[in-house]
Amino acid sequence: MNPTQSGCVILIIHVLTMANPGLTLIDRFNNWRQRHLTDTAYFFLLTFIIGLFAGTAAHLLKLMIGSVTTLIHHGFHDKGVNWWFLITPVVGILLTGLFQRYVVRVNLEHGVERLKKNLAVQKYRMTKRSLVSRMIASSLTLGFGGSAGSEGPIAMTGASIGSNVGQALKLPDNMLRVLVGCGAAAGIAGIFKSSVGGAMFAFEALAMELSMIAVIGVFVACITASLTAFILSGCTTDLAFSNHPALPAEIYPYIIILGIFTGFYSIYYTAIMRGMRNLFDSISSPWKRNLISGIILSVLVFSFPALYGEGYGIMGKIVNGEFQGVLNGSILSDIDLGAWSLILVAAAIILVKAFACSSSNCGGGVAGDYAPTLFAGVITGFFFALFLNKVAGLDLPVGLFGLFGMAGVMSGSIGTPLLAIFITTEMASAYDYFLPICIVGFLSIIIVKLFSRQPFLHRNI
Repeated sequence: MNPTQSGCVILIIHVLTMANPGLTLIDRFNNWRQRHLTDTAYFFLLTFIIGLFAGTAAHLLKLMIGSVTTLIHHGFHDKGVNWWFLITPVVGILLTGLFQRYVVRVNLEHGVERLKKNLAVQKYRMTKRSLVSRMIASSLTLGFGGSAGSEGPIAMTGASIGSNVGQALKLPDNMLRVLVGCGAAAGIAGIFKSSVGGAMFAFEALAMELSMIAVIGVFVACITASLTAFILSGCTTDLAFSNHPALPAEIYPYIIILGIFTGFYSIYYTAIMRGMRNLFDSISSPWKRNLISGIILSVLVFSFPALYGEGYGIMGKIVNGEFQGVLNGSILSDIDLGAWSLILVAAAIILVKAFACSSSNCGGGVAGDYAPTLFAGVITGFFFALFLNKVAGLDLPVGLFGLFGMAGVMSGSIGTPLLAIFITTEMASAYDYFLPICIVGFLSIIIVKLFSRQPFLHRNI
């Protein structure tokens, strides 16, 4: 497409409007497109636009969650007990439930699970309301203290962007399906600033078709979305990783053991998530479900404030060797046991994280399951290395093992190893450690497949 053809869209539409007064605006645009753009070029242009919108939406969602969190946290202190943590999470779940029942009047929970079902029955048309409803609900859930992630809502928002762009341009259903997948992948790419990770989400989690055009379209959307979110955020990453020590060969046996450890932990994590969802599904009253989940969440966040929200701040501190944030405000913060205080709090967090996440997602909140597995992974790797250093007198790099653990728990719990590996690597720009990240990620899913009752575990965000 030469510069003349790709000129100002407003001028083109104006000219088309004057030349064809009997046609609708979309019809005039489609007539112009058919004369000047091939179908392939048109498809790539649409995936670029969808990626641009999805990346912008991902940035806006981060801002919305951050604004609510800042408002709620006003006057809170980092150390000591914050009694408000017994109130704010349950209020967030209740507000989210009210928003779903009385404002949008749609159940917004488990969005990607619904998306997969819609794709399975060839239902590709999403309403305009779905462009913003999950972003608002997720801001309430996470901003008030929900211990989960924002990737589920943004994946559905991205899918809605793709669907609505396609519907506005009167595209056929087979084209809508691809644009929905591109939009969902772009949402993931934007929220994690991970272009390859977003593409792996489309192929591993959504099982998109692997035609050459579809693959290129997904990558165009994901690269555009991740770059857009990166630029809008001031060219910063959510997990600023600055510690890059070289790994001696003698550490790799412990990396292998970490992969096995995260695999067994993933089986535990997934079993708790499944059991808690069954528990909440058995409660017929939405008010009771909201209250019970909110109370569980509030008690856990009050006991261990590190569970508050998505946890990127704590994750960033751990991978960079700043460990005190895990302990601050917890029920053990005033007990000086040295390294054992950190070890005990980390052990408690990895045991209860699945309860906190399921209470956020299954009892009325609107959030995602990917960031929680990354958080659980970094705490698992942190606990593993710190415990061995204390008990066996080793000198394992605790921050790096936290980074490797992210890929392990996400891979084993979600069941998408490539997605876990690339998101972990791209989030932290930790390309120097791609090999150990791969080792831990693949060993974890292998352990899950070998020792789980199900041949393949796949959690829905």
